[in-house]
Amino acid sequence: MIKLIVLSRDGVINKDLGRPITTVDEWVPIEGSLEAIARLNKDGWSVAVVTNQSGIGLGILELSTLHDIHKRMHELLNQIGGKIDVVAFCPHTDSDDCACRKPAPGMLYSISERLGINLNNVTMVGDSLHDMQTAMASAVSPVIVRTGKGRKTLDTHKGLEHIPAFDNLAAYVDDLLAPKADEKSDKSDKSKLNQAKAQSGKSQSGKSTPSSKAPTTKAQTTKPTASKATGSKTANNKTSSTKIAAPKEVTSKAPKNKSSSSKS
Repeated sequence: MIKLIVLSRDGVINKDLGRPITTVDEWVPIEGSLEAIARLNKDGWSVAVVTNQSGIGLGILELSTLHDIHKRMHELLNQIGGKIDVVAFCPHTDSDDCACRKPAPGMLYSISERLGINLNNVTMVGDSLHDMQTAMASAVSPVIVRTGKGRKTLDTHKGLEHIPAFDNLAAYVDDLLAPKADEKSDKSDKSKLNQAKAQSGKSQSGKSTPSSKAPTTKAQTTKPTASKATGSKTANNKTSSTKIAAPKEVTSKAPKNKSSSSKS
């Protein structure tokens, strides 16, 4: 079963400029965000991205430039052993009244179909009210970070107190991957059990085994017992290496009621 976390892009992964990012150089990762994604991957999590890109609809962002920006994001992640499985983006503006622009849940449904996963056990991390509304509209668990618009969102909008909040993506991943209380208890119990066994072993080794005295009137003879040598076979350990393929951007001309997605 796929374990999936969906991330908003601007304000969660990279710095939010308060306007559409229109060049590759303007895309600057938030400190620790890419490393946090790589840690999720290492722990078995798949990661997807949903992002509103109205700059395309406004005519200030070329689709090819958006692909170049995402290519850069993939390359930086690959360098530290991380990856994003799917990037879904909405090229529309508010006036288009589409079904994919956040807070509409269309992009999440697109990711669900592409990965063949139910959204019930998925978490979405965002920084805006629209991100939280998108998650709740599709039965996805919302998490908010204070980077980007996050701090202002929490200060401005009431009713978000029940949503888990973290300083940034790295802090959320720290909490997610931290051993839970029951896991710590299990480890503690196992440690105590191992210590008890070790102590018991030491006590047993310190005891002397009483020897039996043979009668002096009869000679004792010991018949040697043949022992069979047991051979052990050691399997050769093989290390398999995985070549990381260059990110592949799959572009579709999305109608107003559908989102565009790219799969790396």
